Amino acid sequence: MVHEFPLAAASAAHAFLAEDRAVGTVVLVP
Repeated sequence: MVHEFPLAAASAAHAFLAEDRAVGTVVLVP
C-alpha cells in the first residue's frame, strides 16, 4: 500500500491544481 501513496498524492495534487486553474486563482497552502 505504501507504493500507492505517491501516485494518489500526485493525482490529488494534479486535480487540485487543475481545479485551481479553472477558477483562475492560485492559492498555496502550506
